[in-house]
Amino acid sequence: MRKTILLLLVMLMSTVAFSQTEVETTEVETTKTSLWNPYIAVGLSVTDSNDFDATSYVSAEFGTTMDNFAVGVVFGRNNLVNLGEDENLDGYWTELKVAASTPLGFVDGYALVGVGTYFDVGGTFLEYGAGISKSLGAVDVFLQVSNWDGTTYVTPGISVSL
Repeated sequence: MRKTILLLLVMLMSTVAFSQTEVETTEVETTKTSLWNPYIAVGLSVTDSNDFDATSYVSAEFGTTMDNFAVGVVFGRNNLVNLGEDENLDGYWTELKVAASTPLGFVDGYALVGVGTYFDVGGTFLEYGAGISKSLGAVDVFLQVSNWDGTTYVTPGISVSL
């Protein structure tokens, strides 16, 4: 049932991202005081498994962008098992991630790489992958595929420019 709900969520986000019509706009010159633009993003990463709770994770990313380059710090939970029950930092991880994007017409494409560590067992892990995003004003929706610590995940998410 959870996979069905997740699939419906991904399809809904894809529909929102790809059903927008392009409208010609007149560019208005603005004065920005900073080249760096902060953002917050959240995502739900899932993999092909029969145990959704044990193999999926949620994450929150705090970062900044400049032109087509982004750098962020990501915090996440190792899995969804017993989420909200007796929480402590042992079930969490952090990651430093960088990404570069390019316009692909209707959407933007991006490549990412990151390195992180688990709070409970230490050690490091790598993440690398690619995704697409669609800007809807100050909100972006994205869908990425990445290899995270040796496992391939699909992550739909939302990013908000601050």
